[in-house]
Amino acid sequence: MFVFILGREFRLSLAEVENLFPRAIFEYVNEQFALVSEISEEEIRAVFPYMGGTIKVIKILDEVKDVPDFMTVAKSYLEQVNRTNKVPFAVAGYGEKFDTFATGLRIKKFLKSCEDKSFRLVNKEPKNINSAVYKKEHLSESETELNFVKAGKVSYFGITIAYQDVDEYAARDMDKTRDMGVGMLPPKLAQMMINLAGSVETRDLRTQNSVSSLAVQSSTACSDTHSSYESHRVWSRSNLSIYDPFCGLGTILIEAANMGFSPIFGSDISKEMVVATRKSIADFGVKHTLKIEGVVFEADASKIAVTIPDSLGTQTTAIVTEGYLGDVLNARTITPDKITEQCRKLARIYDGMFRDLRTIGFRGTIIISFPFWDNRGKDVFFEDIIPIIERYGFERLSLLDDKAPFRTTPHQSLLYRRPGQTVGREVYKLRLLPKEKLGLKL
Repeated sequence: MFVFILGREFRLSLAEVENLFPRAIFEYVNEQFALVSEISEEEIRAVFPYMGGTIKVIKILDEVKDVPDFMTVAKSYLEQVNRTNKVPFAVAGYGEKFDTFATGLRIKKFLKSCEDKSFRLVNKEPKNINSAVYKKEHLSESETELNFVKAGKVSYFGITIAYQDVDEYAARDMDKTRDMGVGMLPPKLAQMMINLAGSVETRDLRTQNSVSSLAVQSSTACSDTHSSYESHRVWSRSNLSIYDPFCGLGTILIEAANMGFSPIFGSDISKEMVVATRKSIADFGVKHTLKIEGVVFEADASKIAVTIPDSLGTQTTAIVTEGYLGDVLNARTITPDKITEQCRKLARIYDGMFRDLRTIGFRGTIIISFPFWDNRGKDVFFEDIIPIIERYGFERLSLLDDKAPFRTTPHQSLLYRRPGQTVGREVYKLRLLPKEKLGLKL
């Protein structure tokens, strides 16, 4: 069994895990973690770098009675570590509060009888270490972050096998062309949204040491140059392209390319954003020696029918997009009238977009976020979008399994908002109804 430590927006995090591992059995779930069986370590390791919602993954090795029993099992585990030099280790706890620093010191004291190696406790405070410390101390190499997990009435001993690399996320974010007047979609949210699109099957993903040329073009024709690259089997979506009709600075397209999706498509009404996206993708491809095939073009999202490239398959493409969130509002400038004005403006854009998607018969999954606003402590939602979605024959799909202990919103959506933000994102999963359920042609 494995434990997925969920991110701040735990509902979105759980939805991502469910979609990536559809055959997994969720033994226990709370707001902090999910205990999962019927998946392999190989599957997890292959896909983990592309998961935005899981902070770390723990491999369960043993069942324990309590924290003292955990210390005994931890001592035995560390004694078997195949290293002759000083062994760094850390202690973490989930589901029950205890002093991880003091517990680590007691484990270290028990280990004094071990003659062939010495041990160094990484914890400096009575709490879990973070990913930066985990990386700095090379705990992934020794697999010596020791976790006590209490799931309901049962407790476990496990080791950390994967931890989010915050440096990698920061580097990708900083490498993009930036515009301080445009909101920045968090890379982790972009990954989660991509992972919520489509069915999950095995396919080849190029590795980071791929040797290739770059091909992001401004026309509908992609480069016909070929690349040689290593590949490995991972859980991901099969034969799926990604299209972002509000590409902005290109965050979703960069994350999709990094995950191995090809081709990728992006458009924006702003010529400056199109230029910025092309540059960001080109720079990313060069830096990581990736061949990125796709098309980035200038277009109004409300007129998709006349601008969408012929090479974009309406059956094999998923739309993943942040969507237009409206004008920038903050706690000082927001008012009910301004929210109403934003809703009117957004309704015009999305009415045209969904009308055109219906016209071209777009059959792919749509993962899209719409804004919601914090107006003096009260959340106000973009309610106008619901009749638009329904008018053009699209259905809202639940992002969480019916058996999950958490519910979606009444809209069947999930929410994402950073602390202190006035504007949040309401994430939907949509799909055009089957032909027999659609009404008359538009």
